[in-house]
Amino acid sequence: MMSLSEEARLEQFLALLRAYVNRQHLVLQAVQELRPHRLRLAILLQDPSAPTSEIARLAETPESTTERGYWGSNNQWRYAFHGRGCRITHTASGETIDWDMPDVLTFDVYFFTRWLRWAASNRHDAALLAEALPLEQPEQATLEAILGELTNRGILRPVSGSAGTKYTLLTGHDLADQPATQPTSSHMTEVR
Repeated sequence: MMSLSEEARLEQFLALLRAYVNRQHLVLQAVQELRPHRLRLAILLQDPSAPTSEIARLAETPESTTERGYWGSNNQWRYAFHGRGCRITHTASGETIDWDMPDVLTFDVYFFTRWLRWAASNRHDAALLAEALPLEQPEQATLEAILGELTNRGILRPVSGSAGTKYTLLTGHDLADQPATQPTSSHMTEVR
């Protein structure tokens, strides 16, 4: 079983992960305002029964905005569309939130790690971050162990075909409701 401090560390990591996933809603809002057809296209591309005529129509829809620009009530976010996603960066704080469409509860581990580094350097949630991961550079083994533990508890689900780089945060799950798994070489208890 996990020790109390490891359990607390896992709780803190989950709090940061939830904060990041919640921040992805800002990117969703930007996409809905700037290029709503891209979101609809991403949804249809995941549906094998989607009409190909609708997919073709959306794929050929002319863009009404530039690939990069500014968004927000005061243009406080710089946006950049890329592949299947969009990245926004706050012009004052430098916070970057990157999201691949269409599921707002799915996150990319690289994007999340980059946000953690920003949070650490800007002292946002610094106490939580200091406990959850090393501040300088989250060790890959530590991150994999934490993600593995959250997956084993049914809090995260790996995205099929992503080779462990994308996960979906399942709603309605708290650590208190999930039993700790027995430690293996891929769990937090092995990582100090």
